[in-house]
Amino acid sequence: MPVNLKKDDMGDVVKDFYKSDAPQFKGKSKKKRREMAIAAKLSAEESFDIDKTAHKAAQKKSKMRNLARGNENPNEKKAAEKKAGGPKLAFEGWKERASSAIKRAVKKKEDKKPEKAMDAGARARRKLKDKEHNQYVNFLHADD
Repeated sequence: MPVNLKKDDMGDVVKDFYKSDAPQFKGKSKKKRREMAIAAKLSAEESFDIDKTAHKAAQKKSKMRNLARGNENPNEKKAAEKKAGGPKLAFEGWKERASSAIKRAVKKKEDKKPEKAMDAGARARRKLKDKEHNQYVNFLHADD
């Protein structure tokens, strides 16, 4: 008699897998059959039932969104979007959004001018350079 993965104990499931002569167990060691039994039991415990009415409603909504997405007629498109409960699915229109983001990013780029170094070594170097410059050409400021 086959075991019921949801109702029977783990030990019963493992024993059934050991005794089974099903083709998927052919050539498998006892250890491997035990692992397969445990995996089958745990996956059966994690399974769930689908609410058929909610699933049917989601299917209809998805169908309406697909109709709205590929439709050239603006009136049909608007009606399908209204029935579907919104204009877009996830990732719908991503190409347009990506291209506009790239345009904005490229447009904002400006050439940055290098800033003066403000660490102690750079300040000391400038001070020495100014001192030497003032010694020979007093009226002009030293360029970096």
